Amino acid sequence: MNNIDKDNIDKFISSLEKQVFTENVDKINYLNYIINNAKELIFVGEYKIAIENLIENLIEENIIFNKVILNNLLKINDKDIQELLKILVDNNLNT
Repeated sequence: MNNIDKDNIDKFISSLEKQVFTENVDKINYLNYIINNAKELIFVGEYKIAIENLIENLIEENIIFNKVILNNLLKINDKDIQELLKILVDNNLNT
């Protein structure tokens, strides 16, 4: 957890909760589920696992969101997470 900015992870999760861009109730329920899982991992200090799992799930479900959320994600300074973010950003730009 040396390189991960916990504040930016918290900001990302908070902004994701506020800005869900889907009209599909199942996706909203799924988003709430993966956000809660991330919060549980963060509660026990597993920030990197929480954000990696969350991003992987967002990629898998092709969730689209606004620039504020993407900007909060891009501030997270971690090589592994940045690689996942590239996929997520590409998905958002190509949709």
